[in-house]
Amino acid sequence: MKKHLYRAGLWLAVLTLMALIFGFSAQSGDESGVVSGIITQPITEALSSMHPDLQQAEMESLYILVDQVIRKTAHFCEYALLGFLICLLCRSYGILSWRLPWLIGSVYAVTDEVHQLFQPARSCQVSDIILDACGAFFGVMFIGIIKKIRRSQ
Repeated sequence: MKKHLYRAGLWLAVLTLMALIFGFSAQSGDESGVVSGIITQPITEALSSMHPDLQQAEMESLYILVDQVIRKTAHFCEYALLGFLICLLCRSYGILSWRLPWLIGSVYAVTDEVHQLFQPARSCQVSDIILDACGAFFGVMFIGIIKKIRRSQ
């Protein structure tokens, strides 16, 4: 019974995360900018307060740079978590290989980027697919790292 509850919880976590990723991809470019701006704006303000002599053009460039870092980090982290959860789910079924969880995460990254093609002011970027696949790989490998650490104790 415990195993079934564990699997059900993992399925729920994986599908919920996939739905969240899908929801973020369904946003228009403007909506996505507002969401990332919630994090980007205070960081940009904090950085610019250290350099009060920045000109307006430099401030705009700083904002764009910080926004890019925030967005790419979010891509990587959400897919790292997805890879991690899919790997746990696969292991609950006795699938110990890292390839299947990574493949599922990577294929989902492709579908996510293609989905963005149909949203206003959004695009499909191969660099995001690669970043997402790397994130999924990291999440899957993190399971292996944890396993090694637990074995060595």
